[in-house]
Amino acid sequence: MIRRYDMRRSDNSQFVGTIRYPCSGSGEIKIHTGFPVHSAIVTPVDVPPGGRVWVDIASFGEKGFVVVYEEIPPDVGYIEFTYMAS
Repeated sequence: MIRRYDMRRSDNSQFVGTIRYPCSGSGEIKIHTGFPVHSAIVTPVDVPPGGRVWVDIASFGEKGFVVVYEEIPPDVGYIEFTYMAS
């Protein structure tokens, strides 16, 4: 059976991934999905103490979402997180 994905339907699998991103301070990471994102979840895997990571769907537009990070110390130099979008 050939399965065709239509991202407008709710029975398709989620868009998922893991990112390890070199950074310090504050900034944002744009995640391109290729389809309009209605919901997204970010789960921190390795974020230094005091650092924060969250998702912002409205900032990117119709083809993805933005992950925002803050207060990442320069001596650590990276964050790692998993994401799921639909």
